Amino acid sequence: MDDWESTLAGLRRAFLDRIPSFADDAESAIASLRREPRSIEHLSALRLVLHKIVGSGGSFGLAGIAANAAASEALCREHLDAATTPTVDQLDGIEAHVASIREEADLERNSTAPLESEAHMFRDSSSVISN
Repeated sequence: MDDWESTLAGLRRAFLDRIPSFADDAESAIASLRREPRSIEHLSALRLVLHKIVGSGGSFGLAGIAANAAASEALCREHLDAATTPTVDQLDGIEAHVASIREEADLERNSTAPLESEAHMFRDSSSVISN
């Protein structure tokens, strides 16, 4: 593995290490929305953290993480665009997506896959950058 591949693999691991913090931020925004359902500020904060997960997850080849975040981000964006409030069921769904994101990141972090396989992913997907 060359220096570039090693750097990218390190960035991927650093992103995975930040997922618990992102998930905590999302869960905090969801809890705030449950208390203040009409808060544009809380809904915007939730959408922003999900957007960060979508972009980085996609860039690092973490399709499941990116897909869960994207589904929830789209729902937030829909409500922001329409100036409406997510339902309790929708917030429950977003919370389930966040739990899945956290779980998948844990699995990826605890994976016994060697670094070379991570570097191979970067060689094969030269430009999967979304933001």
